[in-house]
Amino acid sequence: TAAAVISGLILAWGLAAPQVSFEDGTDFSGYRSYAWKDGTAARNPHMQDLIVAAVDRELGAKGLTRVAAEPDLFVVTYVLPDKVSADELARKYSLEFWSGVTSVSPSDMGAGTLVVDLADAGSGEVVWRGVVAKAIKGSFKNMSRKVDSAITKMFKRYPSR
Repeated sequence: TAAAVISGLILAWGLAAPQVSFEDGTDFSGYRSYAWKDGTAARNPHMQDLIVAAVDRELGAKGLTRVAAEPDLFVVTYVLPDKVSADELARKYSLEFWSGVTSVSPSDMGAGTLVVDLADAGSGEVVWRGVVAKAIKGSFKNMSRKVDSAITKMFKRYPSR
């Protein structure tokens, strides 16, 4: 099928397709603003800047505004430098799984994985998560294209308002 061919091309390119999960029943129409919180930054500060710029662009395109105080959502990104277990994700990176994540497992969280979490600012609960494996691997030039493309694809699955 065409989907299998496209999937094969994506894997051959060295980048797994982004996986997106969000908490069922969440009303995303109430989210209008966001602010950044610290997660686990990419080792290369230029790569982290690229990640932040791409997420800002995509959230802006979805009608959200970045604010300095009192946001509706917090954005937290994690770039995993090594393959880690589920326990290490929770302990070392404060990255836990919640009931809404069904398509993302710890086995997907290898070295170079990029995770983008959106958490409700009031409750602190993660309401949306995007994950792409092997995004942060290779030369900076190749990584920048991969990351930008992955974040664009990731946010195509952000629920409409």
